Amino acid sequence: MFNDRFLTTFVALMLLAALPLAAQTAQGPAKTTDAATSAVTNAAGAPLKLDLKTLLADSTLARPEFQFLRARRRALARHAGGPADFGRVADELAARQAWYPALELLWFAEKFSQTPKARQALAERMKKMKDADAALDGEVDSAVQMWDAGRRDQALDVLRGILRQHPYGEKAHFQLAVLTHDALVDREEAKKPVDPEQRIQAFRTCYGEFLATIAIDPLYEEAYYQLDKLRTILADQHAFLVATNPLSRRGMIVRLQLKPPLDKLDSGDRAPETLLAASEGFEAAGNLDYAVYATQAALSQSGEKGKLTSNLRKRLERLRKVLK
Repeated sequence: MFNDRFLTTFVALMLLAALPLAAQTAQGPAKTTDAATSAVTNAAGAPLKLDLKTLLADSTLARPEFQFLRARRRALARHAGGPADFGRVADELAARQAWYPALELLWFAEKFSQTPKARQALAERMKKMKDADAALDGEVDSAVQMWDAGRRDQALDVLRGILRQHPYGEKAHFQLAVLTHDALVDREEAKKPVDPEQRIQAFRTCYGEFLATIAIDPLYEEAYYQLDKLRTILADQHAFLVATNPLSRRGMIVRLQLKPPLDKLDSGDRAPETLLAASEGFEAAGNLDYAVYATQAALSQSGEKGKLTSNLRKRLERLRKVLK
């Protein structure tokens, strides 16, 4: 399930995020070959004052398609349900071509299931959704090839067109952000001047698209890395670095706490302890809906009695209270 697109420089960024803020300020941002780390100043050469509240606002919150997605996930988390309920909501999402959110609900449903027959049926449904999503991925790949061939404006127009028709295309959101950031870096490497407002606009665009990627697919690992990498665009702005430290911490949680149990689950491990570890990772990363789903799945595998079952029930009750 986890998108395996890890880049080696993630380690360096994680180490920076782990430093106390005072140490980060003393050392400055992590050294990088990206020219986007150059100072951001206004025309008079003074440090640029940023409206951080506006800059870091989550633009997906006001968009109807994301409101629908959050509402369906949240309703499923608030009420006790089994594989059939997950399958029903997955079908609702698939009807809107939200293939990956639907697929992930079926993935959780498969963890509930007790028989090989039920698991096989869910696996077949997941394959169909993967195939449907793959067709859209092919369109995105074609746009990236245009970019690589030097047809950059056309590539960005194609990606925007895909998103107008398929707002839940997580890969299109992701690539639109990556290519926008690449264009900024390329200009810096070519020593072409970049106006401070252009930097800010590039950050806003990339930030919004990466947030959209994660809103659609919370398991899109590289989107967390790229969000952290975006901090280099305004790396000389201390208040900005402080405000965006959670981006680094969240990336570390996803990589170091959440991914290991998910990898075990993908390899066939169905132990309630592994599902509980996944739930704890989801909660630490701020995804309470998925934390509930994983706890429910752990309960379905833990039996009727025992200390673990009792603890899981208490955990589920606590998480649902937070959701209300």
